Parts: sequence; structure tokens; C-alpha cells
Amino acid sequence: MKFAVILFINFILSIVVTTLFVDAEEVKTKTYKTEAANNVLRVVADSIENMRSKLATLDYFVQHNGFDVDDFIAIAKTMMVDEYSKSNLQLAPKGVVTAIYPNELNPAAYINLLTDPHRKEAALNAIKVNQCYSQGPINLFQGGQGVIIRCPVFRDADGKRVFSGFVNSLINLDEVLANIDFAHLIDSRYDYSLEVINANGTRFTVIDQSTQTTYNFGVSASNIILGKQWLMTIYPVTSWISQQYLYFMVLSCILYNLIAFAIVWFLIRLNHHKQSSHLDYLTQTYNKKYLQEYLVRLIRKRQDFYLFYIDINDFKPINDNYGHDVGDKLLIEFSQRLIKHVCSTNTRLFRVGGDEFNLVVIKEGMPDIDYIIERMLYVCNQEYLIDSLLIKSTISFGYAVYPEESYDIKSLMKLADERMYHCKHQHKYDAQDFQI
Repeated sequence: MKFAVILFINFILSIVVTTLFVDAEEVKTKTYKTEAANNVLRVVADSIENMRSKLATLDYFVQHNGFDVDDFIAIAKTMMVDEYSKSNLQLAPKGVVTAIYPNELNPAAYINLLTDPHRKEAALNAIKVNQCYSQGPINLFQGGQGVIIRCPVFRDADGKRVFSGFVNSLINLDEVLANIDFAHLIDSRYDYSLEVINANGTRFTVIDQSTQTTYNFGVSASNIILGKQWLMTIYPVTSWISQQYLYFMVLSCILYNLIAFAIVWFLIRLNHHKQSSHLDYLTQTYNKKYLQEYLVRLIRKRQDFYLFYIDINDFKPINDNYGHDVGDKLLIEFSQRLIKHVCSTNTRLFRVGGDEFNLVVIKEGMPDIDYIIERMLYVCNQEYLIDSLLIKSTISFGYAVYPEESYDIKSLMKLADERMYHCKHQHKYDAQDFQI
């Protein structure tokens, strides 16, 4: 029963530990994917910030040198040498886009920012507050998606700051995102989306790489870029935990429980073998070999005890007259009487010979020794019914006390044995004298 409880507790613990490992793996995976989402946003933010810094340089140049197209092309060439081919810088004197580098052939790109219905309000507001503004992500005339940054240029005239135009930069998001290794950051077990949330709450989807229609869980990273919230979200297609890891953990749990079962089974067998080596084969009481070990243990623990030597009187005639089978049954019945009516947690019975027994009684927590003797004589001197035979048998006994009478086991046993034989020959005790 004890080992069954241990196995059950071990099984529950293995389930709990496996669950904790799986949960930890899920937390770790979510952390990695959140960092991957942050990496995507960092790349986007760095690309936009790089173009904004170039635009600041162009703004400074135009303030001091004017809106000359040739000068614009010359400086734009130096600034755009390492940029994406579809991103560009724009010159817009008095709000009209007149020059784009690299050259844009689509005439729809050359617009008047102050009259275009989609751009007029933002452009006039930028002039009013003298602050750059961004537009996008938007769908571009030339195809794809992009972000446009526009900065108003003011020049000094007669001691006043006068609006003279815009310098613009267009960042092609498709090229920026094409340089992100999504396959490395986010493997095939995950879907992902990249959105921009405008100030009014509207959303613009930049990427929607998904195979599902609804998502109940995911990890997100956000970053404020040009005053807008960019949101990168990663969703597991099936689960945050890979099937390989789940299989590994389940198999590990099963293997652990099998090993635990094998160990417990081995301990049970070992304990059974040990107990068997301590037991008498016939009566299943403790044997002579274990008596010595038990007494040594009591002495090491400094526990005081009584050592009884008990002998069944006239056992040989019973064997001779009724046979060894009846004699064996008498020994078994005799042992059971002592175990049932005399022995307790502080008392142990040992068979040390044919019809000889030792009873060890620990003093602590036990009744008066006279009570033990009375009880022993009463139950053992009763008649035995063996195979329809009514057999009358009595016992002789003697005992010695540790440590009062001796500190030595051999001397104690010798003293108890001598007293037992003295009792046998003197017929000191009579069963009729002891009634309960």
C-alpha cells in the first residue's frame, strides 16, 4: 500500500513537472516571438528614421540655397546612394512637386500638395505649426505601399519667416520589409500581421500573412513611429509548443514513470526478500538471525527492554504421538496466540528453535511486566484444537532485563535461558494460577 501511494504521488508529480516544463516552453517561445516582432518594428523604424534624417539635411540645404532642381538632384544623389531603389526624395516649391530623385516617370506623382483634396488639410496644418508630418502607410501610385514624410521649408525674407515649399521623402515599405528575413524570425508554424493604427483608430494593414480567420491568442509588439502606432502581431497556427517538443515531454514523462515503477518494484522485491530473510518459514514470526540484529539496534538506540525465553512443555511427545504435521500446526497456533493477544508495536516474537521462542518487550510505553506475563500464560496454556484433537499444552519461560541485569546480549540470552529451564524443572508457574 505504501509503495502504491508513492507511485501515485510520483505520477502526479511527473504530470505537474511536465506541465510546468510545457508552460515554461510556451512562455519562452512567446518571449522569442515578441522579440522577433520588436526586431521587425526596429527595422521599419530605423529605415524611416534614416530617411527622416536625410530629409532634415535636405531641408537645411534648401533653406540656404533655394529650390534649384539641379542642386537638389546633386545632393539627392549623394544621399540616396545606399537607399532602396524605389524610395525617393522630392522637391516641392510652393507646395508643388517638381523634382523627384530617383526620377519618377509617373505624372500622378507630381502633385500640388496645397490643392490636392487628400493632402491639402495636412499640408496647410504643417505650414501653420511649422512641423514635419507623415502620411501613410498608403498605396503608392507606382505600386506597393509607402510612407511619405513632408517638411515645410521657411526662408527669411525682410526679417520674416516665409513659407517657400516642401521637401519630401518617400519610403517604399515593400522594399524595407523585403529585406527582413521573416523566415528566420518567424518560422512556418506562425502567422503574422503588421498594422498601423492612426490617431482616429483606423487601421491600415501592411502585411497579413495569415491562414486563419480568427485569432484567440497571439503576442504583439508596438512602436510609435512618426506619431502613429505600428503593431506587429504573431499568432501560432496550431500551438505555441511544437509537436516535437510535446512528443518529447510526453515520452519523457512516460519513461520517467516506467523507471520510477521499476525502481519501486525493485525496492518492493528487495524489501520482501529482506523481510523473508527475517521471518521463520513455518510460523512467519521473526527468526533467530533477525533477533541478534534487532537487539543490537535497540541497544544502539539506548532502549531498555525485557528478553523472554519461552519453551512449549512436552512438545516432543506431541510430535511423536500425533505426527509432525500436528506439531507444526500447534507451533503456528501458539505463535498466532502470542501475536494476537500479547504482542503490540513495542513487542516482537522470534522463533529460535523447534519449540523455543524469544519475546522482546520494549519497556517504554508498555504496561507492567506482570500483566504481560499473566496474559502470556493465560492464552498459551489454553487447550489447542488441532485436526479435531484437543491438545493440552503449557509453557515455561524466563526473562532478563536490559540494562539492569546485563549490557551484553549473549549474557542476557544466557540468563533468560537459564531461568526458563529453571522454571521448566521446578514447575514454578501453573496456568490455573493465572485467570483474567
